[in-house]
Amino acid sequence: MLSTTRAWQLTHARRLAVSTHLAKPLPAPAIGHLNIIKEPSGREDIVGYGEERVAVCVCTRNRPKMLRACLDSLITQVPPQGWTVTLIVVENSHRPYCSDIVAEVKKSAPYPIEYVNETELGIPFARNAAIEASRALGAEWIAFIDDDEVAEQDWLVRMCHRAGHFGVDVVQGPSRQEYPAETPDWFPRRPLAVRENGETLRTASTNNVMFHHSLLEEPGLGLRFDTRFRFTGGSDSDFFNRATQRGARIVWEQSAVVSESVPPSRLRLSWQLKRAFRVATNATEGELQRRGFILTFIKRTPKNLLRLMRSAMLLPLLLLWPLGASFRRLAFFGLKSGASGLGGFVGLTQFRAEPYRLTDGK
Repeated sequence: MLSTTRAWQLTHARRLAVSTHLAKPLPAPAIGHLNIIKEPSGREDIVGYGEERVAVCVCTRNRPKMLRACLDSLITQVPPQGWTVTLIVVENSHRPYCSDIVAEVKKSAPYPIEYVNETELGIPFARNAAIEASRALGAEWIAFIDDDEVAEQDWLVRMCHRAGHFGVDVVQGPSRQEYPAETPDWFPRRPLAVRENGETLRTASTNNVMFHHSLLEEPGLGLRFDTRFRFTGGSDSDFFNRATQRGARIVWEQSAVVSESVPPSRLRLSWQLKRAFRVATNATEGELQRRGFILTFIKRTPKNLLRLMRSAMLLPLLLLWPLGASFRRLAFFGLKSGASGLGGFVGLTQFRAEPYRLTDGK
């Protein structure tokens, strides 16, 4: 748990980051909007600075139809009171293929839209470009949503509301998976995650997140997405793991929902097993960088062995695959456990799978 001293240090860093922000200065706070909260410890935190700025960022590559649907959902958001909103689209491509889509959406958008073409391929490069564009605008808060998602109409209001609570540095919301009709019966349909509002989390992901710019600034945490995760995935969980390790507080907002359309390519057995392998590899590598080999080996080895043992117990059910969906689901779980356990051990060697050299979806 975050100590009172460390929490105060992060709050102090946020104040300094606001006062020394390199972008254009903040407007003078109106007394009616200035909300100072006193904790029992005697600490104070400023929740509102008059009108706050949020940059909503979308990173995209080779998915024009999905991008258009995502942007359409963002320009119809209910405007959060007391917030200035800017949308930032970062196209991660050698050429600006989607600039025409952004220009078309701009015509009916109630908020300004900034377009950035990041030619260095890789998810963390695109995310870092979005960060720099947000800082250049003077945004106090930065939100991310994936280009294959659409946001519910009150999504931004809900995120901004939670961000205004005392001691919040990062807000994470749930993502609803929408599956195509041809989803196989062995595929585990993931339900919408349900947590208590305001629950503290250990990490977050950029599919539905909003964070304070003090995570980026010096003084502050000075974080960026690690470009070593260029095509592997996992740079977002690594980013937020480092944030919590340095004292940031991540909280859950149940009502800030986005929806993701799952493309048929992700329903293949081979894709699912590769993903399980990659996720375990990335998690292990991230922990290696934060904790070192010995502590990571001690923590990860029992988990990896348990997954491999579970896999060995369930794999014989592959022989019963034709007999029904229940057998297929159990067999898939065994295969996935094996891929995850193997990936955890391979991650100790710092091997990197790179599935994001290519994109799926349209």
